[in-house]
Amino acid sequence: MKGRPIKYSADELAWIKANCTMDRREAVSIFNERFGRDIALVNFNSLCKRKGWLTGRTGRYEKGNVPHPNARPKGPNSGSFKKGNRPHNAVEVGTKVKSTDGYWKVKVAEPDVWEWIHRRNWEQANGPLSEGDVVLFIDGDMDNYELDNLKLIDRATLARLNYQDFSSLPTEFRESAILIAQIETLIHKNSEAA
Repeated sequence: MKGRPIKYSADELAWIKANCTMDRREAVSIFNERFGRDIALVNFNSLCKRKGWLTGRTGRYEKGNVPHPNARPKGPNSGSFKKGNRPHNAVEVGTKVKSTDGYWKVKVAEPDVWEWIHRRNWEQANGPLSEGDVVLFIDGDMDNYELDNLKLIDRATLARLNYQDFSSLPTEFRESAILIAQIETLIHKNSEAA
């Protein structure tokens, strides 16, 4: 249940506005003494926020600020790890890992360079992919990243295949569905160009 709104006189509001940059705890105690009120700190803060009467602090350290003697990093920093030591979860180059969405990737270089295996296999056989191209698993099995199971398509064709629920098609119809989607994409592009 909500309490009743607190009424302030014009003099009280003028005093609060004039002293809004003062420490709020100190300001509320002076206000209560001066005007004979019993306003809680939280209510005083809420009034100042509603009216936009800010304390004047920016929340940033100003130039020339001297930090507290105990203000130093509490966790790991540049001197925490000795040169040559590796974290416990580091893996060797050549390690294969399955991502959370089901695709396989392989570590190709240090410190942390990974490539998707299906894209890497395609590029090794056919050259680099262009912008907007994707490599599709024909049988839908992301564990089968052999070259004969991969098909290069553009994103527009992929959108059409997803719309037509390509993943639920039987394997023998998938090649035909890809060709139909590519033809539909070309027709759509040509009709927009005309």
